[in-house]
Amino acid sequence: MALEVVAAADQQSIALPGDTVSAQVVARLAKGVPAHTELTDLDDAETRFCDDQSAEIIMSMPGFGPKLGAEFLAATGGDINAFTSVGQLAGFADLAPQPRDSGRVNGKLRRPT
Repeated sequence: MALEVVAAADQQSIALPGDTVSAQVVARLAKGVPAHTELTDLDDAETRFCDDQSAEIIMSMPGFGPKLGAEFLAATGGDINAFTSVGQLAGFADLAPQPRDSGRVNGKLRRPT
């Protein structure tokens, strides 16, 4: 992926103000990208989640499957107390409407899919 990004950047023919600063930021962020082997390991996250001792409990909650369960474990370390309310947990599982406010529009909610 990094090689594709560099190749795409080399094809750019337009220079914009701030390119130098942006290039420095991208270079710094690129150092934090996991190695290819770590990305491959992430593909097995769902499989590893199913092997976790709390997988059965997490998947018993409505809306949770292997993918969301793996995200849940990654985000919370398996500690449900990371959510301060039931609404936060429902929002994480995409079971509750999410705010879609912008500009002067207030109170518009997006339905979960």
